[in-house]
Amino acid sequence: FFVSSAMSKQPRIEFDNVFNKWVVEFQDNNPNIEVTIGSPVESVHVYKCNESVITIKGKANAISLVNCNNIGVVCDDVISSLEAANCKKTQLQFGVVPTVQLDNVTGGTLYAQKANRGNTNFVTAGCSEINIVSIDGDNDPEETPVPEQFVSTFENDVLVTNPYTHI
Repeated sequence: FFVSSAMSKQPRIEFDNVFNKWVVEFQDNNPNIEVTIGSPVESVHVYKCNESVITIKGKANAISLVNCNNIGVVCDDVISSLEAANCKKTQLQFGVVPTVQLDNVTGGTLYAQKANRGNTNFVTAGCSEINIVSIDGDNDPEETPVPEQFVSTFENDVLVTNPYTHI
């Protein structure tokens, strides 16, 4: 009799003292997950969570999401990066973050403070349906789609890549 390892995994939210990392795994339909960062060396790793919302309080070193579906993360500032890989329907709301990296993400909405967005590098690879929503106090949010198609051409023997625009 075969039992998938993913099916046998129990939900957990715990701190790993060896790696200074919060581990949030296998959470399903949990809208009230809360992680409180105790030190700026702590990071948060979210794995195979579905239909859940995670609130991270305090300044984390890094936050990563892997193989999550319909997940929301609300966090304060992040020292290095906020990353999502192989996720669908992801919503990320953050303060100051130097790098937001998305790899193979379908349907992502990033909520950034307008005052901070210019200091963030948004890196995407293999992504679709990604929007950045800029929040500016009581003003209406501004939604900006991230280009999905690009055109690369050689100009003076240098490869130049730009977003594809429909004329």
